[in-house]
Amino acid sequence: MEILAPAGNWEQVIAGVTGGCNAIYGGLKSWNARNRANNFTLHEYIEVIRYCKSKNVKFYLTLNTLLRDKEIEDILEVFSNQKFIMPDAVILNDLGLIKVLKERFPEIKIHISTQFGVHCIDDVKYLESLGVSRVILAREVVMDDIKKIKENTSLEVEVFLWGSQCVGFSGKCYWGSLVLGGSGNRGRCIGLCRNIYSYEGELGQIFYSKDLDAISKVEELERAGVCSIKIEGRMRKPHEIFNIVSAIKAQIRCKQIEVEDKYCGYLANKLPVKGLVEKVNSRIKIAYVNASEITRYDRVIRFDGDKNPKFEYEFIPQNDKEIVGVYNTAITNIVKTEKRNISLKLFVDDSNLIVKIDYINEFGERNLFTLKNKDECIQEKSIEEIYNYVSKELKDYNIYEFSFPKGKLNKYKFDSKEFDRILNDIKLNQYSCTKEEITSNFNMFNRLSVEIQDKEIIKSLSSEGVRSIIYNIVDYKDLVETLEKYDDDKRIIYKLPLFDWDSKGIDKYLQVLEGKKIMLTRWSHLDSIKNKSFSEIHCDYTLNCWNYNSIEELQKYKIDRLTGSPELSVKENVKLVKKSNVKLEVIFAGKIPLMYSRHCFRDVLMCNTKCMEHKYILDIDKGLEYDLHCTGSHRELFYRNPILGQVNKTINEEELDITFRYITRFDDIKDVEKTVEIMLHSKNYYNSLITNRMWRNNYFGNWMESVR
Repeated sequence: MEILAPAGNWEQVIAGVTGGCNAIYGGLKSWNARNRANNFTLHEYIEVIRYCKSKNVKFYLTLNTLLRDKEIEDILEVFSNQKFIMPDAVILNDLGLIKVLKERFPEIKIHISTQFGVHCIDDVKYLESLGVSRVILAREVVMDDIKKIKENTSLEVEVFLWGSQCVGFSGKCYWGSLVLGGSGNRGRCIGLCRNIYSYEGELGQIFYSKDLDAISKVEELERAGVCSIKIEGRMRKPHEIFNIVSAIKAQIRCKQIEVEDKYCGYLANKLPVKGLVEKVNSRIKIAYVNASEITRYDRVIRFDGDKNPKFEYEFIPQNDKEIVGVYNTAITNIVKTEKRNISLKLFVDDSNLIVKIDYINEFGERNLFTLKNKDECIQEKSIEEIYNYVSKELKDYNIYEFSFPKGKLNKYKFDSKEFDRILNDIKLNQYSCTKEEITSNFNMFNRLSVEIQDKEIIKSLSSEGVRSIIYNIVDYKDLVETLEKYDDDKRIIYKLPLFDWDSKGIDKYLQVLEGKKIMLTRWSHLDSIKNKSFSEIHCDYTLNCWNYNSIEELQKYKIDRLTGSPELSVKENVKLVKKSNVKLEVIFAGKIPLMYSRHCFRDVLMCNTKCMEHKYILDIDKGLEYDLHCTGSHRELFYRNPILGQVNKTINEEELDITFRYITRFDDIKDVEKTVEIMLHSKNYYNSLITNRMWRNNYFGNWMESVR
């Protein structure tokens, strides 16, 4: 069995190889899902490849983000360079790159990233047809289903065994991109799931996943036919990588060694998974101080009588000598959707001299600035003075978090000239984000699609002008009931379930839907519709089409319409489909699921008696409000502020026959009826809607500007 170790720099490569791994995976400076890891320059990559070959260790190159056409061209240029050394395999997520690399370099081995979301037999069958070599399964696949998948495929199967994991389903997380502009699907995860949230007055890290440590499952995975076990950690310290590789190596060699059964996540083969999230995650770093040292900027943990840690938002000391934990020290502000939201983190040395500034911009891109401090320019100021100065200089931005180490008396030294240099670098790229009032009339009549969850809304949408009703199928029984009641309504597009956890497939769904309009939600659905006939075939945004090579794959299957990615602007989505026969739908209004999770949150939310009710979740520091919905097979998180795009004359909508989707899902029927009426008949739907309570706090999302 292969041990696959992570590497974002030379030290990690050496640590993995020295520890005894069989293969290393790592990325270049661009095009991979760990944008904040150091990653390798092209020159470093070639040196790493040579080193690995000399040690008889394989190297897999990660190119596992969603990619634009120009980026695919750049990758092909790199691969075609005579000096380039081919890796032992490439780890990919983007279907467009999978297709073009297989065509241009047929000998190359392709491993499908966990970002692709492979979780059932249909997924692996489809990928087999593309000629890939290996699939890296989604972390949500339980042990029994790993065995079932391997029994039904000739592909190699790889599984994550150790390290950080996400509570959200990989490759389908739009949380960072839709709320703060940083796309995890582009390697720029902002980590909003790591924040402290409030539910019914209780504070906790509701979405912060516990680290996976499933060494005890090595033998069972090997029996299941898994060929490679993967370690997460391109941002971990080298000694951590060495230690875990060594431990796994020892377990494989000496299977009789008893290993403590630690947290195994979905590999424990039990649902719901216990302990995936905790109110206080064990990875959190805590500094213990006297209560008298606490300031208003400190985020505090206090232990109750049973020694259970609890977050305190408004800290009131019991006495000055009480020992409490500080987990973060920061000045925080509410997120403002009308501004560019950024964060800054200060790093200091032992003398409280600021030596580095970690800056995350409005696109989730990280810049780590190092101050070249000179003694003659050193000043000392309080953190309030430094923050006020920074806020004034970056007045066009909203600093949602300004964090810093807990210092003595909150006094910090810094080089004023260096500080100004860094702030000027940040300001060079700043520009305002304001809503322009659109006064031009736009006729939404017969262009409006309404996505619904509750089938009772169908009869409320009887008015002319609604072109399509997209119905989310809950399960087969629900589909049959809907067909019996609304079979005559030709506007309905039946949206296939996104997940197939137990690999039952969708054939029985498709049998009763032949001749009707359907919407595909996964790439593997393309295989399932072969030799079947439907009046229209649509594809949802969850296919993540970012380039023309992906669109060409849809054309092969005669797809009628694609819903553009909500991470791309309208203009970029229009440009993508312009040369194709595929028509475009764009989401212009409503609430898009930010995150899908297989995890049941009842162990932290204690919501047993109200499982199917929506849960109101609040990020107190940033003022972000969410609703968590349980759909039975999975959970979905929604931002309470709806997207509302302004459609104007810059889009040649008549030529492209664009349709515009309004997602209602869990909205009240009366609100939906009123909104649809305004969208269809108002001269200016935007100005009419924003007077309504439901739409008052709307925002653009990525309607005008794509994520980077």
